[in-house]
Amino acid sequence: MEMKDRMLTAIEIAEQLSGMMSNENDELRQHKIETVSAQQERKDAMSRQYEELILSLRLEQERLKDLDEEIRERYRSVAGKLQVIAGENERLIKATLTAGRRLMDAIIDAAKEKRAGGAQTYNAGGKVNTYERPGVSNVSLSIDGKF
Repeated sequence: MEMKDRMLTAIEIAEQLSGMMSNENDELRQHKIETVSAQQERKDAMSRQYEELILSLRLEQERLKDLDEEIRERYRSVAGKLQVIAGENERLIKATLTAGRRLMDAIIDAAKEKRAGGAQTYNAGGKVNTYERPGVSNVSLSIDGKF
């Protein structure tokens, strides 16, 4: 592939990735995790393709100078936009993951607290069964010494 064609392909992929990540950022803000997950494989494939193309272009930097200034400027503009959107995408993904972990931790902690207090179930007669933890006394004690 000729240098000009490779650069134009890099520009096209960068524009597509920018659009995809911009949409993903909107979906992350709206907590549409399923939609984001569904696009992850495509985004990863495009990102790898873009990175490989850019690495190959960097190996031939001297030849890049022979390209039209208009193409080089267009690439700089698109690459800068992609960098900003990708940074925002990374922050939103990290925030979503952190929020998800905190929610799961809160649910686990609540379940542990509930379990520590003894599990209550209903028996066949409709009465509440309370299963206390082993080693915990069911004897009541008051501060003033009256029972």
